[in-house]
Amino acid sequence: MAVYGAGPHGHGNMVSYALWMKTTSKEDMVLINTGRGRVLRGLMNLHLNDGEPELLLAANARLIAKGQKLNDGKWHHISVSMPKKGCKLSEVQFYVDGQAVKSKVVRQDNRVNVSLANKVTIGGLGHGPRKTPFNKLIHVDLGIKPFEGSLDEISVWSRALTANEVATLAR
Repeated sequence: MAVYGAGPHGHGNMVSYALWMKTTSKEDMVLINTGRGRVLRGLMNLHLNDGEPELLLAANARLIAKGQKLNDGKWHHISVSMPKKGCKLSEVQFYVDGQAVKSKVVRQDNRVNVSLANKVTIGGLGHGPRKTPFNKLIHVDLGIKPFEGSLDEISVWSRALTANEVATLAR
């Protein structure tokens, strides 16, 4: 699925993602993506890398949920929440199965500022051959593939989700 007009994304606005997923794949796979083309900035890509949730902002800026291995074939709830407008990557909160988890920044601690010109895609699909085919997307250059498994109750919020709200979504 792809949606043009990325809504809350852009100008450093707060955004949160929440979803249920189930997989056994060890691949690096897209969950939610706002990147397009071969642009190396202005994207927000939530993906699962051999079971570990990651948030990618650019080729050199990613946040990894430490100690999580979610490719066990069971349903898991993943959420990321920006606590304030224009926050840094290190300030974004990861939640797994309703609980806040520790994360680490790999390389640059960039400010989260997603381009409004992007479209939001779910599972890495929704790119047609006449617009931007999947093989032309930045996350493909980084080895990220379409999601293999099941996704449910996917939501994009234009505000920060609280820990209580995430816990409720994960029930």
